[in-house]
Amino acid sequence: MSKQTAKQVASKSSDQSGKNFLVTGAYTGLGDQTVRALLSVGAQVIVGCRNQLRMEQWINQVIQEEDVDEQLLVGYPLDLGDFQSIADFAAVVKENHPVIDVSGYDCAF
Repeated sequence: MSKQTAKQVASKSSDQSGKNFLVTGAYTGLGDQTVRALLSVGAQVIVGCRNQLRMEQWINQVIQEEDVDEQLLVGYPLDLGDFQSIADFAAVVKENHPVIDVSGYDCAF
């Protein structure tokens, strides 16, 4: 079995333009690679991350490195250990992205 990157696997899928993907734990590990792969096939990716400054820096880095439209990658503060943070995240996502096609949780590993 050959090893493939997330982008190589994603490149075999259909165009995901117009689809909204929600990813938590996005700025490290599998989450980072998942987001980059989704962007490579045209998906809009919504991320929730605990550290807002780190998230914003990571988003800017990904947009630049992947050369994608900044509207395709958006992030909102989210601390999964804080119920109010979860409720606030859900409210802002629902308001700004009424349809979520696919979600992936705790992808940072």
